[in-house]
Amino acid sequence: MLYSNGSNDSTYQITGRLLAHCRRSAARRALLAADLVTGRARLVKPTETQVAALLRVSPAYVRKAVKIVDMRGLRSLVENHRMPLVRAAEFAATAGLPKPKPAALLTYQPPADPNDADLTALARTVGTDRWLAAGAAAGL
Repeated sequence: MLYSNGSNDSTYQITGRLLAHCRRSAARRALLAADLVTGRARLVKPTETQVAALLRVSPAYVRKAVKIVDMRGLRSLVENHRMPLVRAAEFAATAGLPKPKPAALLTYQPPADPNDADLTALARTVGTDRWLAAGAAAGL
């Protein structure tokens, strides 16, 4: 849809949906493109497919990124090449927090200064997903 921005200047907004379903001649589409390039029009709410095409990634990859975009820890891991995006999205889809074994968690008392054996025992107790979630939450 075309929207006015509420001010007296001559800019207007175009939604991604309008562009996707635009049935205009090539000349009118070129003029619309010129308005976007020169700032007379602003693109708002582009579709996943449009953004994927602009950034040369697949729409499926964009959907995976949308799943983690607000999760600071996972996003940081992906941005720093420490976890693949697909793995992070799968992790986010399960909320990264599977049900722990309650009895094992109640009996574990962490030492004041844990060594590698203690950390290994803790990792086995809580499981891989919980361990990674804790690291991501801590910003590691």
